[in-house]
Amino acid sequence: MEIAKYVVTGALVALWASLARGGTYSVPLDGLKGVYSNGDLGPSGKTISVDIGLQFARIDSVGLDIKGTMAPGLWRIRYFPGSPEEEVEILWPFYFYIRNPDSSGGADAEVRYDGAFDIQVPFTRHLTADWSFLNDGRAELQCQLVPPESAPIDIYAAEQVIPFLAGIEDARLVIQGQAVPEPGQTSLVTIVAAALVRRCRGRATSVRTGPC
Repeated sequence: MEIAKYVVTGALVALWASLARGGTYSVPLDGLKGVYSNGDLGPSGKTISVDIGLQFARIDSVGLDIKGTMAPGLWRIRYFPGSPEEEVEILWPFYFYIRNPDSSGGADAEVRYDGAFDIQVPFTRHLTADWSFLNDGRAELQCQLVPPESAPIDIYAAEQVIPFLAGIEDARLVIQGQAVPEPGQTSLVTIVAAALVRRCRGRATSVRTGPC
């Protein structure tokens, strides 16, 4: 029975290790799809609720898989009275902020691209030392068009000729970490343990020598 004990212990350790190893979890963000604009052609931002469907024991990183397109807007600008007009293209980036309404802290990401894109961008945490604010698997995600830092501000007059346009075709939240095992998984460990014990006890009863 001593060998049986080691066999059962080793099997349980291996099974628990497979559950605790963690992995990559991807959640569709269909609510972000659509057309965005800083004009009258679409919304300038959206806020959606995200239910990951899992709770986490540990989160290592959070990112955003996003596919879409961006086109800069065109402005006519005068920098002082009597100056000639200049046409300036301005690209407004997407700003994303993820948080849990029931806890403090959050993380943000930015997408700035001229043309079509299919990329993954990481979220950067703010006011929190880790990702524990997402451990319960629920979040609120804000997507907003924001004026670029390079936009001219010291101007006399400005007229938008062509609005900035962007479209999101697909978006997914990507989390790397360790999910809390579901009740079915923990039950599996119990079932396997019981089966191994019965098997080893049966062999120990019929054969008193040798490993089970």
